[in-house]
Amino acid sequence: MSAPVLLKSKTGGLAAGLVLDASSSGVCVSLPFRLPIHSGVGILIEGSYVAGEIRNCCCIRAMEFHIGIAVPASDSPQFTDLERLPILQKARARNLFAPSRTSRIWSSPA
Repeated sequence: MSAPVLLKSKTGGLAAGLVLDASSSGVCVSLPFRLPIHSGVGILIEGSYVAGEIRNCCCIRAMEFHIGIAVPASDSPQFTDLERLPILQKARARNLFAPSRTSRIWSSPA
């Protein structure tokens, strides 16, 4: 997908990254640093704010980490559901969106 994203966490501060993959339950973001699993994050995608939890962090190479973030459905007007983001609506139209995608990025270690 390669969509720009701004991510905010207590441990990592503010960082710019790219959305690599998305589903109705989460996103995979590429960042230049590691973030701790089970920590909360805020994600700004195309002007919409989404809150989530880090489920997986995988080192790809020096200064590149793929972060799997679970995003629960929200009833709060402050947060946006992933289903309503324009980027995911475009991906769905192009058949890039998988409503129930499962991969190593989404699963957390037992």
